[in-house]
Amino acid sequence: MSIIRKFAEPLGFDTRAIKELTDCYEKILAAPGALDIIYEAQELLFLKEGTDFHAALSPIYEKVDASPYEIDMVFLLLSLPSLKYIYRARGYSDELFYRTMRDLLYKLNECRDVYGISGTFVAHWNQKFFTCERFALGRLQFETRAYPIKEPFRDIYKPGDTVIGCHIPSCGPLTEEAVLDSLKQAYEFFSDRLIDGKLYVYCHSWLMYPPYIGTVFSEGSNTYKFAKLFELIKTEEDENYGDYFRVFNRMFKPEELADAPDDTGLRRRLKKFLLDGNKMGEAYGFIEFDGEKVLTVQK
Repeated sequence: MSIIRKFAEPLGFDTRAIKELTDCYEKILAAPGALDIIYEAQELLFLKEGTDFHAALSPIYEKVDASPYEIDMVFLLLSLPSLKYIYRARGYSDELFYRTMRDLLYKLNECRDVYGISGTFVAHWNQKFFTCERFALGRLQFETRAYPIKEPFRDIYKPGDTVIGCHIPSCGPLTEEAVLDSLKQAYEFFSDRLIDGKLYVYCHSWLMYPPYIGTVFSEGSNTYKFAKLFELIKTEEDENYGDYFRVFNRMFKPEELADAPDDTGLRRRLKKFLLDGNKMGEAYGFIEFDGEKVLTVQK
């Protein structure tokens, strides 16, 4: 069994992806000097975030007749054996390893939706998985990170302090039950970082942007309820419309907005929101969780 299949199958990659990525891997093996580039980039991948492993990998694109997105995904799959060893050495379970690295499947699906390619167009995103700073705990992903904005959160966090951040991968419904389960898992996983018995979870996401609440995200929907869990600190418009692809499976081009698909309720509502002259945006905030319930629910 090839190393690609060995790790891609348990992560849920389909037959098409495994074949295309295996073909890409064989091209890498056949290209003079390509494996050396892989090894050099891997040395950087496992260091703390800030080392540019992706720049070190980029010379391989000229050596291998394949999409850079495919090459990036093969590179990440080839790096999984070392990460699995690190997980075991740190006492993390294989279950946590596969659950966490299933994020590669989510990125594969996004790349398929937007570009029709079995790969990833956000390889840089993955480094915190390989440095064991980001984990999937149920529906949500959690990580340790420096608090990045100037506004302090109450008298608890100031800029630069280490906080527990969360991400919302594109992997299905964001139900109340699933979110609560994730928070409970995070409460236990990060028990050494509780403050007065409470877990504070930081998030920066388009899903929390106030102008969407009750408009793009209809009242009572899962996303509406999720956004209401946060005490917001800051909001801002996104001039680049960076999350547009998450809804429409294409990158934003203003001249194409009128022709954006509107075959779902979310697409229709966001399309109307933008055609009415509004901009996309994002928000920053915290959830306060006591191990059983969220204490920051907005009215």
